[in-house]
Amino acid sequence: MKTENKTISPFQLYFTIMQAQIGVGLLSLPFAVHAYAKQDSWISVIISGLTVQLFIVINFLLSKRFPTKTFSQFAPLIAGKFLGGVINLLYIVYFFAICYLITLLSVGVLKDWILAYTPNWILYFLIILTGYYLGRENIRIIARFNTFVSAFIILFVVIFSGGLTDINYRFLFPMFHTNYLNLLKGAHASLVSMIGFESLLFIFPYINGESKKIVKTTLLAAGTTTILYVFFVVITTMYFSPAEILVIPEPILYLLKSLTYQSIERLDLLFLSFWLIAMISSFVIYLYLTSKSVGKFLHKGDHKKTINYVAALLFIISFTIQRESTITVFSDLLSKASYIFIFIIPSLLLFASIIFKKKEMNTNE
Repeated sequence: MKTENKTISPFQLYFTIMQAQIGVGLLSLPFAVHAYAKQDSWISVIISGLTVQLFIVINFLLSKRFPTKTFSQFAPLIAGKFLGGVINLLYIVYFFAICYLITLLSVGVLKDWILAYTPNWILYFLIILTGYYLGRENIRIIARFNTFVSAFIILFVVIFSGGLTDINYRFLFPMFHTNYLNLLKGAHASLVSMIGFESLLFIFPYINGESKKIVKTTLLAAGTTTILYVFFVVITTMYFSPAEILVIPEPILYLLKSLTYQSIERLDLLFLSFWLIAMISSFVIYLYLTSKSVGKFLHKGDHKKTINYVAALLFIISFTIQRESTITVFSDLLSKASYIFIFIIPSLLLFASIIFKKKEMNTNE
């Protein structure tokens, strides 16, 4: 399946996985985790980061058994044509739902912080149009884009480091005081912001490199994301009091809004500009995965054609959920369902492929 103009290097894979993970959830991550883990929120983030490492290994071991096939291609080989088709349809719904949620949450943030008077449909259109323009390209071009824009992650850290001048270390204490159940609940809230690594199942055949290097690169990318999240959570925990952070849904932006330099004001808006690029990158990856998966059933796998249907449908249904409470319920349901797609199904398919000795023959892996 690998062709010269469609393969990506491990270096590009590293940034693609990172960009798939870093998205809308970053802004509300400290608030979501602190609701359960309190001052030990950083521990919950580490727990979820370690869990992601385990999930990545499972996904890698499954993909390694079929190194020249995507998940959509080898799922029917393991589960049978009918059940494999059902699994592929479920993944289409899952990826599409994530695209939908990213669109809703992104528009919500933009309306609250920057474009309060801009009609929703214009924001939906611009986000989807940008995703469509990039998502219709092959994985190599998408990976190049992800590599280029990853430089803004450094600016994320630099801008946010301004909060170090007015922090209170006492807000981190007492450490290790939160019970295990709440730590796990906090880990769940954090893990939802780390999904994106499951894209490895669908881009594995396009990666140019040895298997060991691929898995190491993916683990390193997810580990880097975890470190970034721990950094953001620790700074916000030390900046806001325990009572304040419980009522601030987007503490990262509120922290930046309170900072002022002699030549720069409203750092929150500057940060949002960079965040918007990261959000678009994540959206593009999921839009690509959706259209690529739909291509399993239509147009002989040509996602440049199927993305037309996906983008149009996404724009049409963007108006179906407008109430914030409904979006919250939808987000919560999707976060719980994500375990099925990032862990349960890959684990079952890996187990079945081992038991029934399903493996691609005549490969160099």
